[in-house]
Amino acid sequence: MLESLNELGVPAQIMPQADTYLAIKTGVLDASMHSADGIAALTLNEVADYVVRAWPYPGYLMYVIVSNQALDALPADLRDTVIRTSVQWSRSMYDTYILDESVDAEKVAILEERGMTVLPDFPPEEVAKIHEVASRLWLEMAQELGDEAVGYVDELVSALTR
Repeated sequence: MLESLNELGVPAQIMPQADTYLAIKTGVLDASMHSADGIAALTLNEVADYVVRAWPYPGYLMYVIVSNQALDALPADLRDTVIRTSVQWSRSMYDTYILDESVDAEKVAILEERGMTVLPDFPPEEVAKIHEVASRLWLEMAQELGDEAVGYVDELVSALTR
């Protein structure tokens, strides 16, 4: 995502999530990207007045990280269960937060109740530009990782363009 924003001319950087509130409040940070859930959980509505859905879909991505040492220490059947349920959970999150726009709308309504002004979605031509850059960069990164990663990116891009 960082590479996509930079290529689009947005000077973006990654910062610790815990620092976001104070950075926005003090003017160190002009904007921040979060899911509607993240905005609510971090109470960013207290320091930011506006929210806009900038991507061509309501985005909610969640990752679980596990060290190789911890995963390798598990018995094979338990390790397989962790991997299998992680994939199932990921697909469930995708179905819930990406495919069902009503879930995102409910979360944004909470932000409105907390006093945020919801701005109109980005214009279609801007969404198309974001989508083109992100898709191209995702594919380039996936190609560096191998054929399986390219397949995942193709599946994701296909789902996003339905």
